[in-house]
Amino acid sequence: MRQGKGSENRFLLTPVENEVVLLMTLALVGILGPSGIETVGVAQKNDRTSIMSKSEISILSLAGIVGFIGMVVSIVNPDFFTASYVPEDGLVEWMTVFALLFSSGLMAWRAWTLRARRSVVFIAVTCFAAFVLFFGAGEEISWGQRILGVEAPEWLEENNRQKETNLHNLVIGDVNLNKLIFSKILGVGLLFYLLIFPITYRLKPKFARWVDSMGVPLPRGLYVTLWIVTIIITEIVVGTGKRGELREFCLTFILAAQLIGPLNHWIYQGKTPTALAGTAKWWP
Repeated sequence: MRQGKGSENRFLLTPVENEVVLLMTLALVGILGPSGIETVGVAQKNDRTSIMSKSEISILSLAGIVGFIGMVVSIVNPDFFTASYVPEDGLVEWMTVFALLFSSGLMAWRAWTLRARRSVVFIAVTCFAAFVLFFGAGEEISWGQRILGVEAPEWLEENNRQKETNLHNLVIGDVNLNKLIFSKILGVGLLFYLLIFPITYRLKPKFARWVDSMGVPLPRGLYVTLWIVTIIITEIVVGTGKRGELREFCLTFILAAQLIGPLNHWIYQGKTPTALAGTAKWWP
């Protein structure tokens, strides 16, 4: 995914990129505001309607604009796309990290604010989700290896395909962990999470009660569609080996919006009306 040596200074953003990141952060805070942050953290009095929240629309719009431009650039000028649009430690990659950290912070905030009103299992699952998202952000930037300007430990240099401080590029014997865990196993997990779980949730009340009690936020139909469409389009349209960087960016932003407005949004409210699972708003 990245080049290890010879890129120690590439994590530094250009002045323009720094300004864009700052504007993104300010825009997100402005979009949410104090009340908005509270709303996405723990839903309050009013139940959601079928209309998407302003936060979801804003996040998806940003992902759509950057993703669309990236696909057009990859067709018109593939070399520019690879070298300037999705370079290692470039703006798109840092935006991906930003989305993962936002999602991690959101889940951590929910765990903290609901700690006195939910079961130990519910809080543990929410904390685990926050950890996994934080872990993904750390892996994306090799745990700050280039930021700190340090070399990977000797064992990692010998077993990491890109000689970086991360796990997803490890090769142990003939086993490529990136293909095994982050492709095959993750792919099966996403199949269950995006398709099987939401459908079963709406059809089986007992399963719905179990999911709600575990604190698992399920995706609505819109987000399932966006996941599938994004994966297919980036695979077909983007004709370079760097398509994965653009796909990761789009999917992490979709995930961030999805976590703000899950199918079973009531699990983050004061009560857990699981009886409504069968009539949950599947679209949008």
